[in-house]
Amino acid sequence: MLEVCVLSAESDQHDIPPVIQTILDKHSSVFAEPQGLPPSRACDHVIPLTMGAQPFAIPYRYSPQLKTEIETQVSKVLHEGIIRPSTSPFSSSVVMAKKKDGTWRFCVDYRFLNAITIKSKFPLPIIDEFLDELAHASWFTKLDLKSRFHQILLKTGEEYKTAFSTHFGQYEFLVMPFGVTGGPGIFQSAMNATLSPLLRKCALVFLDDILIYSSSLDEHIAHIDAVLTLLHKDGWKVKFSKCTFAQRSIAYWIQDMSQYFSFKKKRKHF
Repeated sequence: MLEVCVLSAESDQHDIPPVIQTILDKHSSVFAEPQGLPPSRACDHVIPLTMGAQPFAIPYRYSPQLKTEIETQVSKVLHEGIIRPSTSPFSSSVVMAKKKDGTWRFCVDYRFLNAITIKSKFPLPIIDEFLDELAHASWFTKLDLKSRFHQILLKTGEEYKTAFSTHFGQYEFLVMPFGVTGGPGIFQSAMNATLSPLLRKCALVFLDDILIYSSSLDEHIAHIDAVLTLLHKDGWKVKFSKCTFAQRSIAYWIQDMSQYFSFKKKRKHF
C-alpha cells in the first residue's frame, strides 16, 4: 500500500509594504554584513572559573576529510577576525556536526571548560508571559539577529579560556563562542538592555528572536522604526532573509524551548 500526502506550508516571506520598505532603507546599516569585531558593550562576556580550576588539554583525532573541512572553516573565521592564534594552556577539541544539507557545522566541545565554570542564573523568558502581552496586538514583525553569540565581545583577558586545537594550530575566540555555559543568559541580558525602553510596550525578545507587535499599522510603522533605531545604536546586526515585516499573523519559533506558536488576530484571540 502506498499513501501519498501533499504537504504545504505557508511561508513567512511576503511582499514588504512600501511604507515599511522606507523604514528598512533608513536603517540599512542594521541589515549589513558585520565588519570586524562587534563593539564593546556592558555585556562583554566573562568566563568565571571555579576556585582551584586548572588548565586542560583535550587530544584530537580527525579523518583526512574532516581535516580539510576544518582547515577551510577555521581559515574563514580567522579571516573574519573573530579568532586568533593562541598559546593558551587551555585546549578544547573541535567537533564537526553534519547538517541536513550534507555540509558541516564547526563546533568546539566546551564541556570540560563548562565543568569548571561558575554557572550563571539569569532567567530566560516564559512563553505564557509572552502570550499575555499580545492580547490587543494585530500587527506583527519578526526580526532575527545574525550569528547571535558572535555579536558579543569577550572581555579582554578572557580569550585564552576559549582556546581550541586543530591539526594545524591552536586558536582562541575574541567573541563569545557557541557552547560556553552562561551564553544564552548573557545574550538575553544584552538584548533586554538594548530594547529596555520598548519591552512589553511593543517588543518582546527571546535570545536572537525579536517580536514587534502593535494594534494598528500606523503604530507598527513607528514601533519598527524605534526598534531598529535601538539596534543600530548598540551595533546589532539583523539577518534580513529571516525577518518578516508587518503581518496580521506570524509564526514565532522558540528554538531553545522547542515550542512553536502562531499569533493570529481573530476576534478576541491571537
